[in-house]
Amino acid sequence: GRLLEAAAAATVVVVFAELFSKDRVFDTGDDEANYQGNPLLQPVPPGGLWQRTADIVAADSIIGVWEPAALLLKLGLAELFGLQARTFTGTGVVLHSVSCVLAARVGVEAHQLFALASGGAPPDSVGTVSAWHALAAAALLGIHPLRVEPLAWASALPYHFATLFALLAGACHLCHRAARLPATAPS
Repeated sequence: GRLLEAAAAATVVVVFAELFSKDRVFDTGDDEANYQGNPLLQPVPPGGLWQRTADIVAADSIIGVWEPAALLLKLGLAELFGLQARTFTGTGVVLHSVSCVLAARVGVEAHQLFALASGGAPPDSVGTVSAWHALAAAALLGIHPLRVEPLAWASALPYHFATLFALLAGACHLCHRAARLPATAPS
């Protein structure tokens, strides 16, 4: 279980390793407005973090999108690792690999919950098969060619952030539903 999840996450990181390269540059589209030309992502002066946070929350939209949570994440990354393309594309890859593992877990939990709720086999008997299916689906999601553009485009970082939180919300919902089921499935 955990070893396969780690292997799936590592596979995603290896497949998209180029996005961590120091030679990575911002694209000529939205990245200028979202990163280099964004005054909210410039270095924070000493003692200015609270003011910058307030500025981010109060800011108008950038390229038509108001995203204070993503801007705060981008600011934190820029402060820690520098305002470089690889900071944001690499973070996108890490968030994507974590999302793939979480997607597999949500898939397994959903499969087990549905089996238990419908009076089917107990969760232990469906665990191995559902784990393999979920990991295969997560690996496919992780390395599918359609993932290249959002991962290579630094301005797509909020998509990975949103995906992670959507999957966490799904996991929380499944935990809540599982807690409400009777200890044994109805006959």
